Amino acid sequence: MVNSFLRFLKLIRAHQYIKNTIIFLPLVFQLELFYSSYKLFIYGFLSFCFVASAGYLINDIRDVNYDKWHPIKKNRPLANNEISIFNTIIIIILFLVFSFYTAYFVSNFFFYYILFYFLYSILYTLVLKKISVIDIFFLSIFYCIRIFSGAEVLNQIISIWLIFFSFIFFSYLASIKRLADLNLLTKKKFKYSYYQLSDYNLLKIITPCLMMTSILILFSYLIISSKLIHSQIIGYLIILILIIWNVYLIKQLFRNKINIDPVLFVLKDMTTLILIFLFLILLIFNFHLGFNEN
Repeated sequence: MVNSFLRFLKLIRAHQYIKNTIIFLPLVFQLELFYSSYKLFIYGFLSFCFVASAGYLINDIRDVNYDKWHPIKKNRPLANNEISIFNTIIIIILFLVFSFYTAYFVSNFFFYYILFYFLYSILYTLVLKKISVIDIFFLSIFYCIRIFSGAEVLNQIISIWLIFFSFIFFSYLASIKRLADLNLLTKKKFKYSYYQLSDYNLLKIITPCLMMTSILILFSYLIISSKLIHSQIIGYLIILILIIWNVYLIKQLFRNKINIDPVLFVLKDMTTLILIFLFLILLIFNFHLGFNEN
């Protein structure tokens, strides 16, 4: 029974649900709205979990023959025949029903975000992910949709600074994911479907550039233009933590310490967890300063 449940969690990629916490990002710097909106955010988070799993399963069905030969993906339940395609389709339908139903608890517009996310995930699976290098920017849009939906829960407009930072920063994280996959496949002498060697070398150049650009955008926003940071020292420390973490990620990437699933790396890496803890402490201090000012 326990093994069956663990296989189910692996099938729906439950560990990837940490990505859906991005929906809370618009709330991070406005914690005074937490008590009035946390229930809606929980419904929104669950809705994204269901629809994201449905998207992952559709992708697994689409790539099942390729995954059977992949060094790591061959262990996925669908690829190693632990579950049939028919049963997977049933799970997809159920998860979509749960996702759309839950989205209605938030708002009609939030429902449209979920619907768009699902349709976009199909488009990405069938077309967009085949465009080498550019696919990292298409991946970034998944994260941006989550942020926009979080702003919808608060009924607020997203800052243009946050839009630019999110798009560049999540493109950077997507490039790390793709490079980690390519590093593994190169090591295993396994050919990636859509990437050539020249694309791989280009991606190694683009990744640090995206990192530096995202940091510059965030610095400009937090230090120069933002009213969300109540102390410049806190803003500088947030930037410093982000720089340290990004450089650390690239270092681990080029040392082949990150496999094809950076989320698992983040969840297990002590250095990353410590930096996240320090970041949360800074946010609490920032909220405390803002509360005292009011």
